[in-house]
Amino acid sequence: MKRFNFNKNRLHIRRTDKISEALYYSNEDYMREIDEYFGVLFVKHPHLRNASAPTVFVASDDKNVFESLRKEFEFPIIS
Repeated sequence: MKRFNFNKNRLHIRRTDKISEALYYSNEDYMREIDEYFGVLFVKHPHLRNASAPTVFVASDDKNVFESLRKEFEFPIIS
């Protein structure tokens, strides 16, 4: 049985099609939540800290999001 890797997280950042329907959240808003998730995860499960590098998978309708996130944040960003 394959074990789930908790050092991975995912985001779906919608910037173009939901602009009039939802609040705008900056990259910093999203990454603050990711930082908090990994912080809580590693406090509760310290053995995971050394298991593998935290990775964030990002889906977005705005191609600029990926480059911006990769420049601004330390986590590996997969698009």
